[in-house]
Amino acid sequence: MDDIELLLNRNNPKYLAKHISDNFKNIRLLKNYTQAELAARSGVALANIKRFEQTSQISLINLLKLAAILDACEEFETLFAKPKPASIEAYLKAKAIKGRKRDLGLMVYAYLNTIPIG
Repeated sequence: MDDIELLLNRNNPKYLAKHISDNFKNIRLLKNYTQAELAARSGVALANIKRFEQTSQISLINLLKLAAILDACEEFETLFAKPKPASIEAYLKAKAIKGRKRDLGLMVYAYLNTIPIG
């Protein structure tokens, strides 16, 4: 699968699942793990790893266990993260649209701490 195919099919869940399982297999092989070794190290059943590589089906918990062994957990931390606003104005506008009443000082403080100073 190449980048153009992924771009064209990025909203197709089956395609994305196949792309993820292909990437997993490639990383597993690059790190010289057999399926059996990875099963033993991760605690994920060998049958689940085989099924994932063949059908792209796996539970989230098992996928996270495998990602931990392959040092690939970072991507999961940002999977459904809130986007950061481009400016304080954008942040405040988004909060006003939601109609939530929050401590303005705390919001500005939190935003400013995401901007590098100096």
